[in-house]
Amino acid sequence: GENVPEFRAQYQITTVEGAELYYLQQSYQRMIGEPVVIAMTERLIIREMTVEDAEALWEIQNQEEVRRYTEDISEDRQTELEKHMAYVRHVYPMYGYGLWGVYRKEDGKLIGRCGIQDYEYDGVWEVELGYLLDPAEWGRGYAIEAVRAVIKYALDCMDIQSVLALIAPEN
Repeated sequence: GENVPEFRAQYQITTVEGAELYYLQQSYQRMIGEPVVIAMTERLIIREMTVEDAEALWEIQNQEEVRRYTEDISEDRQTELEKHMAYVRHVYPMYGYGLWGVYRKEDGKLIGRCGIQDYEYDGVWEVELGYLLDPAEWGRGYAIEAVRAVIKYALDCMDIQSVLALIAPEN
C-alpha cells in the first residue's frame, strides 16, 4: 500500500509468502480501474463502485425517504460526489471491503449499495452490515438478496466470524 516513487508504482511486492492469487488479482483490477465483483445473484451484481457511479449514487441518496435513515450524507451535492470519489480510490484498496454497489443484472443500473464496514459499537470495533436502496426498488426483495450475498462473501471469502446489523426501529 505504500507509494514507491522511485519505481513509479502503487504497490511493491517484497515477498509472495501469504499472498493469495485472489488478493493479487483484486489489486491488479483496482490498479487498472476495473471494479472487483463481489457476488452475482439471480438478479443482482454486487461490485465495487467506480468514480463514474458518484452521480447515480447521489441521486439515490438525495431522496427524502433515503435521507431519513442515513446519518452521514451531506446536503451539498459536490461534497457527496467528492466523498464518493475518495471512498472508491482509498477504501476498497486499503480494506478490501466496504459498501459496494448493487446493480440490476438485466440493465446494469445502480440501484443501491450494500456491504460491510468497520463500526464501533459499545466501545468495541465490529464489522457492520449496511445497505440502502433506491425507494423505487423497495418491495422487490433486492435488499434481502443483496444482504444474503454480502454476508456469504464476508463469512466464506473474508473469513469474518460475525457481522453486526443495526436498524432503526422506524425503518
